[in-house]
Amino acid sequence: MKQIFLGLILGLIFVCGCQKSEEGSPATPPPQRQIPPAKATSPQPAAALNTTALLRNPIQPTLVELPTAALPVWREARGNKPALVFLSQDPFLAPIPEQVRAEALNLVQDGTKQEMLTRVATPAADPLLLPSMALSAALEAGFFSRVVWVLPSKGGIDELQLKTFQEQLLGLGAVDQAEAASFTQTVPGTFAGTVRGVPFQAVHLDALPAIEAPIVLHLDLSYFLPLYQGEIKTPLYPLLAKTHLALRDKQWQAVAVTLSASNLNGVIPLASRFVAADAALIYREPGVLDGAMPPDWDTRARALYLENFFKKEEVRVLYEEMEQRLPKDASVKYALYQVLRQFKEGDKALVKLQEAVKLDKVYALEYLALADVAKEQNLPAQVQRMLTLANEAFPGNVFMQLRMAGFLKASGHAEMAEKLLADLRKQSWSAIYYPDMAKQLE
Repeated sequence: MKQIFLGLILGLIFVCGCQKSEEGSPATPPPQRQIPPAKATSPQPAAALNTTALLRNPIQPTLVELPTAALPVWREARGNKPALVFLSQDPFLAPIPEQVRAEALNLVQDGTKQEMLTRVATPAADPLLLPSMALSAALEAGFFSRVVWVLPSKGGIDELQLKTFQEQLLGLGAVDQAEAASFTQTVPGTFAGTVRGVPFQAVHLDALPAIEAPIVLHLDLSYFLPLYQGEIKTPLYPLLAKTHLALRDKQWQAVAVTLSASNLNGVIPLASRFVAADAALIYREPGVLDGAMPPDWDTRARALYLENFFKKEEVRVLYEEMEQRLPKDASVKYALYQVLRQFKEGDKALVKLQEAVKLDKVYALEYLALADVAKEQNLPAQVQRMLTLANEAFPGNVFMQLRMAGFLKASGHAEMAEKLLADLRKQSWSAIYYPDMAKQLE
């Protein structure tokens, strides 16, 4: 955890659809997309919004795994057409494939919350949206009157270059040529244009605009990926404080706050998962920005700092103290698991990981990393054990089953593998996101 935000712990097979989409996007700028207006819905009077002064008064944020899981919350305020302010490395503007666009927008606009979570926010064989399409869906559904994207820029305002920004968006396939050309830079640190027919600004943290309308704020942990460079150069909690103090100074009125951890799609390593919960505390108790650092934050900060000097004994003591105070905190259990591995106390480490998974099943992704380690060490029984534990934590996850089937096949357990493969062949695999899956399963 010397650099808790740098690098991925593991590559997850169940994001292959997203990866395939990105890898398959053309190197040249995409053609202009003709975006028809969002489907008309039954006229409903806009309910009065309950707003609060962002980071001055408490507000209960909604924590989600993937950005698409925030869509139900964003939809609740659509009648009042608030502005969206979001902090992220990814603009979430990947285009929705035309073959599923109508069905996806119908679901986003009118589907039940459970239907939305099942089809757009959970790894599945036949998804309608990928996480990178979250904002595209919200804009085409007509949720927001304007968008402000806070860029994770390490440099100053003057270092932001319009041409570079346009080229990067085009390279991602996030905008078409007309949308890219709409951006101008008349104010330092601000690019202003139109995306999906909605006014869109991309801004430096030091150039946040005044917004009179109510806002929805979304923070994705990927925002900190380029900013955090370890506890020595850029200590985590001062970085969190600086970011949120800048937001507070704008005196925006917020109707909702959502945060996405982005562990499930492999963007953020599990060691950094705790940051989502700590950021959520800032919104619930904004006074932490002015007083002394909460004791648990101080303990975590000291542990992260000491890891740079390989003082594993002192780090272990700090996390054991935290565990005594916070016995239900999965992130502390996971941190102890990591420390115990450094002490080569494998059995004790695995117990802590199992305790973390019981409190928060997303930590079961670590079993995949352990399976890879066991494979490298030629320990097939341990590979199977780790994959079994992962499958038990995510029952029905087809991508976990795929990985298990692949291992069983490779290790000579053809009959057991075939049982899993037979079930996987019955799945309705998306021809858009997984076009070769049926052939691969055969």
